[in-house]
Amino acid sequence: MLITLFIVIIAAIYCGFVIWFFIGFNRKQAHTNTKTNFVSIIVAAHNEEKNIGRCLRALTRQTYPANLFEIIVVDDRSTDGTADVAASFAETHPQVKLHYIDETPPGMPPKKHALNTGIQQAKGEILCFTDADCRPGKSWLENILQAFAEDVGMAIGFTHLIPAQGEKPPLWQRFVAYDSWITGFVSISSISNHFPLTCGGGNLAYRKKTFLTVSGFSTIAQSLSGDDDLLMHIFAKNAGQKIIALKDPGAVVVSETVASLKQLRRQKTRHFSAGKYYPFSKKLFYFFWQGSSVVLTVFPIVALCSKSIAFQSAIFALFVKWSVDFLFHFSGFRKYKMATLLKYFLLYQIVYPFYYLLLGLAGRIKKPVWQVKS
Repeated sequence: MLITLFIVIIAAIYCGFVIWFFIGFNRKQAHTNTKTNFVSIIVAAHNEEKNIGRCLRALTRQTYPANLFEIIVVDDRSTDGTADVAASFAETHPQVKLHYIDETPPGMPPKKHALNTGIQQAKGEILCFTDADCRPGKSWLENILQAFAEDVGMAIGFTHLIPAQGEKPPLWQRFVAYDSWITGFVSISSISNHFPLTCGGGNLAYRKKTFLTVSGFSTIAQSLSGDDDLLMHIFAKNAGQKIIALKDPGAVVVSETVASLKQLRRQKTRHFSAGKYYPFSKKLFYFFWQGSSVVLTVFPIVALCSKSIAFQSAIFALFVKWSVDFLFHFSGFRKYKMATLLKYFLLYQIVYPFYYLLLGLAGRIKKPVWQVKS
């Protein structure tokens, strides 16, 4: 009886979290900017010869007037042809500017230093950021600017991944692509509920003045990662301005999954390592939300192996979990016209709790590294 009650409580906790996400995802926003601002787009690039051209091509094709934005590419100690590709764009597109970094000063992680360099050079009051391996849509910049009402300090969209292997990608790449959408839904839902949890550096923007007011990256220099989510937490606590979620489909940015499982492990370990520096309230949120997810997924297996009488209750609780998750996922995918991805729903439900648990632990135990080629 006590075990059954425990399962019911865990299921109720988990469902409460998902309902909270669902409400945030569907919350209306009334923040609209009617001004025309000059904007600086900053792209930090380290050995991105294969990707930087596609990124710059997408950025130079924005619907926002070309004379109202600049694109600052910061070549961060690249040893390939990244700078050559960026320089060729600068020759034909006056708004593209290239800056070089030869070394990183002690005490500041490489990407944060590269972004700082771009920010110092930026002429725009509003700074927009994407990664060298990302491809923003044509209306990306226009959508960002529309969100920057006077009381808005930061705007955040999400980056969805597509498999790197094209038409016949391995199953793990399809899982990672699906996960990128759900992470995006969680990000914009929590932001809309005024309790921002996470975000990605491939799709965000903030005011330069506000960035300088909160001392920029100086207070989060201890983390190799976190130029996005940790900075967002600082803005939420200290900036005195609102953080807005970019929900319009035109604000979504596309990128590719990494090409190997080794790259995935190192990338996710680096991302999860920033969690050590999250505010306590966010850590507590993740503990109960993800903890209840793991319990509901694992408990039926434990109950079956131990021949517990609570097995039926555990299966029912897992069914409830999957049901509320499906409604949340369906709501998100329908908005972005990607409902066909729901064919990977069960794969995600079975794998994700273990994926999160293992990589989350690795991010807190192992020393993160920046990039790996294979």
